[in-house]
Amino acid sequence: MREPTADDRVGVRTWDLGEKRLGYLRQLGMTSMFVNHADTDEESDEFNDPIASDSVAVGPGTIPSVEKLDAAHERVEDAGLPLLGIHSLPYSLYGDIMFGREGKTWALEEISTLIENLSEADIPTMGYQ
Repeated sequence: MREPTADDRVGVRTWDLGEKRLGYLRQLGMTSMFVNHADTDEESDEFNDPIASDSVAVGPGTIPSVEKLDAAHERVEDAGLPLLGIHSLPYSLYGDIMFGREGKTWALEEISTLIENLSEADIPTMGYQ
C-alpha cells in the first residue's frame, strides 16, 4: 500500500449544505466537495437526501442563479471546505442532448447558462453524470 501524499484528496458529493452536514464532512477530512442536484419534481432519485436542510436545485427550468451559487460557495467555504463543482445533473436535463431528440437546443441552452453561472460564481467543475 502506498503512503498518502499532499496531492491526495478525499472527496464527497452531497445534496445537503446545512451546517450539520458540512461540519460532519469537515470532521471526516473531506478535501474536495461537489454538490449533487437537489431532488426535482420531474425526476425522483433514490439517493436524494429527503431531510437536506439546504441544497442547490438543478433541473429543467431550474438553473441556479449566480447569487444562489455564490451563497452556496460561501456557505461551504465558511465551513472550511472547498466547493469544486456541481455533479450528477439529472438525466431529464441532458437526455435530449445525448440522444439528439426534440428539446436538445433548449436543454443545451439551460446547461450553457449553468456553466456560465458556475464560472461567474468561481465554481470550476460541472459533471453531468
